[in-house]
Amino acid sequence: AVEDVSGAITGVVDKEALIRSPRYAPLVVLRDIARAATPEEIARRCERTVPLAAGLLGSTSKPRPVNSTLTSVFDAATVRLIELALQDLGPAPAPFAWVAFGSQGRGEVHLISDQDTGLIYGLPDGADADELGAWFRSLGARVSQGLTAAGYPTCRGLVMASEERWCRSLPAWIETFDGWLRRMDGQDVTDLSVFLDFRLVRGDAALVGELRRHVHATIPEQRGVQFVLARNALAFRPPLRLPGNIYLGGAAESSGRFDLKDALQPIVAFARVYSERQRIVATHTMERIDALAERELLPSGGREEIADAYDFLMGLRLETQLADIRAGREPSSVVELATLTAIQRELLRGAFGAIAAVQKVAEREFPEVS
Repeated sequence: AVEDVSGAITGVVDKEALIRSPRYAPLVVLRDIARAATPEEIARRCERTVPLAAGLLGSTSKPRPVNSTLTSVFDAATVRLIELALQDLGPAPAPFAWVAFGSQGRGEVHLISDQDTGLIYGLPDGADADELGAWFRSLGARVSQGLTAAGYPTCRGLVMASEERWCRSLPAWIETFDGWLRRMDGQDVTDLSVFLDFRLVRGDAALVGELRRHVHATIPEQRGVQFVLARNALAFRPPLRLPGNIYLGGAAESSGRFDLKDALQPIVAFARVYSERQRIVATHTMERIDALAERELLPSGGREEIADAYDFLMGLRLETQLADIRAGREPSSVVELATLTAIQRELLRGAFGAIAAVQKVAEREFPEVS
């Protein structure tokens, strides 16, 4: 019932109208997921994700509220699946923390985010390490299966809590992390970059805090590690040729397409390595950038330029994925230049300029990367 200031009922809003409201719909979805009695019911609730994102994107010019809502739904589904799994498996044999990496870890979930998950568990005195590992991998497998059914694909790189590499005791995680820093070759670099976005989703915050303290006690003193991580910020070269012209280079130039994930990578990687140097706890890319700006570690105007570039590229990524879904195509982050409006092309040039400025900062700091 809708009341006026005097308390008189002036109208009625039904549940369906509330669900269609961009402001109220996320609360309904999160509530329904939290009340779901089975993994199948969770999957049905998560079917609202695409229309929810479409409604939100249509009601705001900024992508971050959309990413935040999509992250909340992903988190809620994960938490409820863990709770249901524990009902079947029984109480956990040790304290544990379910953590997210990748876009979920950063709070930047989009419409094709996959599962990047891990488990940290305690190692009680006298416990059988093999039995503990098997139990928690079983928990990870149940949750992963439920997330797949809910529309979150398994990670192609197998960064999942069901896998031994990403389901470890706290001492084993510390040993693994130290091993990455010693070697920093090939897969180690990839694994470390994924790992550094870790964020607690459910469980024992103390385990996550202890692991993060070890990370922050180590990386700031490791220039060689920072150098290797900084290379990720320089791997993508903004496709600028002449003022006012956009090109893609190589095969991409002839196809007129480019991947927005690649375009966002320099900002994400820059924020990651510099925030680790400064022992910043935040994992969201722009929260990291804000923290760096507060410490006056960005050039004048850098924060605003980076924010504009990030918001434009992330917004375009979401719009591209929605357009693919509406057209019945497999959603992706690949955009066709020919489909961009003149205003979008101008904004794209500005975004690439901001990326180039970020890369110059990294190049000055780590000239050996260039």
